[in-house]
Amino acid sequence: MKILMKDELAIQKLPEIRATYYLTDGKSVIFAGLTSNLFARINKFREQRKDDDKVNEMLEKAEDLVYEIQLTDMDSLIWYKTLIKSFTPYYNDYINIWENYSYLAIDWEKAPYLSIKENTQSNHLYLGPFRSRFFISDLLSVMNKYIKLPICPDKPEICEMKETTRCISTCTRGDLKELKTLLHNYYLSTNNDLADKLGQKYNDYHNDLLFIKAEEIKIEAKILLKYYKYLNFLNKTKGLTQTLEIDNRVYFIEDGLLAEVSGKESINFRDLNRKIPYRENEVLALNKNQLDERWIVFNFLMSN
Repeated sequence: MKILMKDELAIQKLPEIRATYYLTDGKSVIFAGLTSNLFARINKFREQRKDDDKVNEMLEKAEDLVYEIQLTDMDSLIWYKTLIKSFTPYYNDYINIWENYSYLAIDWEKAPYLSIKENTQSNHLYLGPFRSRFFISDLLSVMNKYIKLPICPDKPEICEMKETTRCISTCTRGDLKELKTLLHNYYLSTNNDLADKLGQKYNDYHNDLLFIKAEEIKIEAKILLKYYKYLNFLNKTKGLTQTLEIDNRVYFIEDGLLAEVSGKESINFRDLNRKIPYRENEVLALNKNQLDERWIVFNFLMSN
């Protein structure tokens, strides 16, 4: 479907649905994207134009918005990569929709042991990126509540937990060796008992008719299970190489990215798939601009 970017009513009626889209200046494609919520994505651009000169410049030039509602995330990815390959939209090199993605960083030796970082430039062990830093904050809270793992502020000397028993760390006279073991067992491994603990607490509260507390546990369990699913993804995505045929279409997955699709026609995306030299402390970290594609590919393979 095609609408004018200056048609305010049409913009406000955009569907809140998975879609692929591109902007044109009337002659050529100037930006292409894929999104799980078209309405939110376009209106986010409109909000950003006040603070981002490139976004403002793009919207000033944009005459048309063309979008397609896709049945699956993989269909969206193929459509998107085909657009990028065919048109090389100018503003895709300058507008970073992944800017606010964040990493969970682990320091094994000193506080802050756990922190949220915007990049992977220091020597921490990095996990991510995550689309929401608030999710990381919620995860840290769950781990602290049940395992007493740290929630470190940027300035450890002003940590409110220093004089309490709510945190296992050297700051609270804890044992560094024990802390390292717990960090590994609960942040880097899914082979632990925390999910079982939460399940038992949920049953206890529910049986005692404490439904509000039971619901709180249910939310915490969802956060934990979401994190461990994501940890599984981070462990596997860089090594995913597979060829899969579905409905007379062959998908070539290489190093966790979509490399080629063949059916009635063949489309080769290998020239778009940048090989990134990750450091040892980035074994569970990805470049922000590859996260969405890798997540789509991973879930596509898991479901097939």
